[in-house]
Amino acid sequence: MRSLVSITGIMMTILGVWCFLNEGVSFKAFAFPIGAGMLITGVIESMMHLSVRNKIENMAWLLSESFIMAVLGVIVLLNFVATESMAMVFFGLWMIAVGCIRVVGGMALRDYHDNAWKWTLGWGVLSLLIGIYHFANYTFFNISLGILIGIDFCLQGVNVLSLGVSMPHIKKNRKRIERS
Repeated sequence: MRSLVSITGIMMTILGVWCFLNEGVSFKAFAFPIGAGMLITGVIESMMHLSVRNKIENMAWLLSESFIMAVLGVIVLLNFVATESMAMVFFGLWMIAVGCIRVVGGMALRDYHDNAWKWTLGWGVLSLLIGIYHFANYTFFNISLGILIGIDFCLQGVNVLSLGVSMPHIKKNRKRIERS
């Protein structure tokens, strides 16, 4: 499961780079690949939650993130995000939700004495700030939608990749805590 989650994180990062490279294209042109990537990531994260839920406590944050990711992926695939400004708000809210969930996850991992809590919390705060920036984009730098979505996907790819890499550490810490 660890390698599958890590591959999904790499896939999300590659999708982010792909969005950077196609930043002049309309949102409808790259909605299918990013919607499919979100749906696949949501499904794989939910499978990961099912595989670790009996071994690790306080992992409900992962289930909520996977559910949000899958539902939003379906929304993008069904083409419900009609305009560029709607996509800006949509992905901004997604990053805010993911950021809040990662902050909660970082705190849960800290209480669990896992060393990955710092990374989870840090990436969560960064996701939250990027999500808030989506709403101030037109005021400050007016970055194109493709670049912002590329940043979102690269950041989420790193989030998922760090989750996949930290999985064995979670299991190792669980054994150490049970022995104490």
